[in-house]
Amino acid sequence: MDNEIQATDLVKYDGLALRCNRTLNIEEFQYVLDLLYDTWERSQFYLGDLLNYAEDMLGESYAQLISEKYSPKTLANFKYVASNIRPAGRWPELSFSHHAEVAALIPEQQDSWLQQAHEQQMSVSELRKAIKGEPAERKQKVIEVRCPSCGHSFDWEV
Repeated sequence: MDNEIQATDLVKYDGLALRCNRTLNIEEFQYVLDLLYDTWERSQFYLGDLLNYAEDMLGESYAQLISEKYSPKTLANFKYVASNIRPAGRWPELSFSHHAEVAALIPEQQDSWLQQAHEQQMSVSELRKAIKGEPAERKQKVIEVRCPSCGHSFDWEV
């Protein structure tokens, strides 16, 4: 993808719609898709950082910023994760949810787990299980099931 092409050359936002300015090739579609995904992932940190800053500057009156259109629980999560994961400890390659899994840990542990998650391409679930000390793969139990009509039996994993 040509580094000189900007998203605004390719698409425009119109209310709640995104419109292409011209016919895009596959690389351009991928560029815009990646840009939008990255924006979503990063916006959770941005919202958390902004609310933490507003609380620092405005005190309790920052709560007036939170209207009914925002889920207080979601915003509280954004604030918590953003306040507990320092900017230098954030991995842009990992999702906000990965960071949420390590937010309660001390920074050194956060760094270690996030690096491991990145290097091993761990899902959020795999990271959570690893932190809790549970095996990433659970052994399946197999039981024999018999059809009452024909008597045929088969193994079923549970």
